[in-house]
Amino acid sequence: MRNPHVDTIGHKYLEQFLDPMKLIYAVPILLVLMTSAQCQQTAEEWLYKGWTISEQSSANQPDKLDEAIKCYDEAIKLNSTFAKAWFSKGQALRGQFKHEESIKCFEEAIRLDPTAYNDAIRLENWVEKGNTLSYLGKYDEAIDAYDEAIRLDLGDVDLEWILNCKGDALDDQGKYDEAIQSYRKAATINPLSIDLSEKCRD
Repeated sequence: MRNPHVDTIGHKYLEQFLDPMKLIYAVPILLVLMTSAQCQQTAEEWLYKGWTISEQSSANQPDKLDEAIKCYDEAIKLNSTFAKAWFSKGQALRGQFKHEESIKCFEEAIRLDPTAYNDAIRLENWVEKGNTLSYLGKYDEAIDAYDEAIRLDLGDVDLEWILNCKGDALDDQGKYDEAIQSYRKAATINPLSIDLSEKCRD
């Protein structure tokens, strides 16, 4: 036998759920939430597709990077604040020697999430920016970028790499004493590095 009390409770809940006024407010909220989740997921799918294509690229396949960049652009189109997509696009552009464009992407990735973004990715953003600026001969700006990476203080392995990059920029700038100081700091982290030992003697 059906319980009339249960039926009454169920009927009241059904009435509340089907209340037209409440549906007017509920439907747009649900649509926004669903659309946002779908866009983020799709943006990530485009990012992963770009990564896969980038890994397949080589000196004999320059068009692959064009394909990867299109994927990153699709991800950014769906989510313009997707810092990972900006960073990945910057790396691909750097691989095409489009350095000015790549710097803008690295800067955008840093701007979008300067503090809460994954520290390891933030460090790589700064170093990639520094390397690109150094290639363009903008050594002062490159050294500033390396110093930002050093301030993140993510451990000795990363610090050795950054100090080496900074030393190279100082050396290219003709600031040999400062360059050697940077190399020596890196050498204290990795005293077995033949490359650093030679640089410290120069």
